[in-house]
Amino acid sequence: MMIIGPIIYGLFANLCYSLGWIVDTWLYRGRPRTHLYSAGLIFSLVMTASPGIWAVIAWCITLYTGKKLD
Repeated sequence: MMIIGPIIYGLFANLCYSLGWIVDTWLYRGRPRTHLYSAGLIFSLVMTASPGIWAVIAWCITLYTGKKLD
């Protein structure tokens, strides 16, 4: 997973970036779309931080149980 993870992340990040204008056009109602910007920003931050958060959680579980997660 360590090798394929960045590739999967890159594909999903590119997919979300490419579909952004389609969602923006679909949800346009003639007023500013600040909620879409906020949602996209939060989604990208969560998506980028998830591997690091999972690594810390796995490390804490390993310290607590004494068994490595596979």
